[in-house]
Amino acid sequence: MMRLKAGAEQFVGFFWCPVVEFPTIERISQDSRFTNAIEPITVYDNHSIEPPTHIPTTDLTWLSQTLVNLYGIPHYQEANPMIISLVTFPFLFGMMFGDIGHGSIVLIFALFTIWQGEKGPLAKGRYMMVLMGVSAVYCGLIYNEFFALKLNLWESCYDLDKKIRWTPSQSIVTHANDHKSDYVYKRNSFNCTYPIGTDPVWGLTGNGLAFANGIKMKMSVIFGVLHMMIGVMHKYTNAIYIKRWASLITECIGGSIILLFLFGWMDLLIYEKWLTPIDI
Repeated sequence: MMRLKAGAEQFVGFFWCPVVEFPTIERISQDSRFTNAIEPITVYDNHSIEPPTHIPTTDLTWLSQTLVNLYGIPHYQEANPMIISLVTFPFLFGMMFGDIGHGSIVLIFALFTIWQGEKGPLAKGRYMMVLMGVSAVYCGLIYNEFFALKLNLWESCYDLDKKIRWTPSQSIVTHANDHKSDYVYKRNSFNCTYPIGTDPVWGLTGNGLAFANGIKMKMSVIFGVLHMMIGVMHKYTNAIYIKRWASLITECIGGSIILLFLFGWMDLLIYEKWLTPIDI
């Protein structure tokens, strides 16, 4: 904080400025017109005004900081959640928009905006769009979807050209069968694991859509709870640092109990279901 004096103490004004701007202000104050007119003071001298928040942004962080400011601008000396959202926002977008084809369109368009530079209409969001496109393509690989179609990028673990009749005694076939018939695709080997994403055989089964939607829903719940817990832990650090004990008890501890005992329990049930073997 700086003190501005004029007219032999006839007027005294205060203004805030970032610490990095002190050298510039001191250089200006050396002008004969401002001699002894500007002097720095501490933020706690003779006032109880809370200092404003100054958060410089770049083309990479501008969009994330704008989204954070929509919910509330961080107070002075609070930890800024923008750094976390810089990573979580594009990844959660990729989980929602996960498709190799659609994600590639977003990525190509984002690279085009980078090529345009600061003169483009979406200049301030160009780097975030690149991260969103990369995340969408990555999640599309995990979902194994290219414009909603399955890709056989690597060799499938099933013989896609041969169906055999399924019986409970046969352990060489998958239980993800077509509900409209008693025939399923023969598994080549139990030691086979599709390298990245889901096996393309799910695109040929009758319950493939239900399987894919179930996986996406469960992953959304898991990552959603994880994302909310990161936010609660962020609030923990701010409450302890600024010594807001009422907020620590009511918002942080209370929020953690509700989050973990409701949605955290749901995550445990999901993991239990995934880890429990099913006898056919």
